[in-house]
Amino acid sequence: MADSFKIIDESFDSKQTESYRLLIQLKADSLAFSVFYPYKNKFIVLAEDFFNGRPLNDVLHSHPELKATYKEVKVCILTQQNCFTIVPNPLFDQEQLEHYLLLSNTVTSDAALLYNPMRFSQTVCVHAAPLNWINTIKTAFPKARVYHHSTAFIDGLIFQYLNLSGKNAFINISDSYFEMVVLENGRLLFYNKFATQNTNDLIYYALFTFEQLNMRA
Repeated sequence: MADSFKIIDESFDSKQTESYRLLIQLKADSLAFSVFYPYKNKFIVLAEDFFNGRPLNDVLHSHPELKATYKEVKVCILTQQNCFTIVPNPLFDQEQLEHYLLLSNTVTSDAALLYNPMRFSQTVCVHAAPLNWINTIKTAFPKARVYHHSTAFIDGLIFQYLNLSGKNAFINISDSYFEMVVLENGRLLFYNKFATQNTNDLIYYALFTFEQLNMRA
């Protein structure tokens, strides 16, 4: 059974939550959340709670901080399935979400089809998430904005390296996968998520990507 944790700063005030921002990350085995206090420019709550067989709704209701009303709620979805695609703004049509995903994915009947524009890459991420998760989140936080986990990674890199010349690769490594972003002159050239079992998998996929994009390792 995985260990959960929660750290609450002494400045957290349950009566002031409407001035705070709540950030949630949902993964296959856990829910992590943080509370950001804009006035002091710092995070005042950090927590992760592993499901350990419990439904999402039970986990949400086990934390008093998640029952409050917040100024803004953002939810990042990270699923084991790679059911997503990135569409350039000029080609995006809100009515064609399933069509975009079916080009390279299998869409199950119990999936919610979502999309979120990416400000700095001038693209839209179309993705699927478990419908029961989305229903639970929308019930608990009706105004929550839901994002694919790649969104912050891609837009954050472009914002930071907008003036970087040439092709540059960035890798975010997790336990069972890694993400790779390649920027060319500050613009998004490539993004993908690769499942891995060992270091050799990471090296193989990274080098293969470099070869396909004519990059030096």
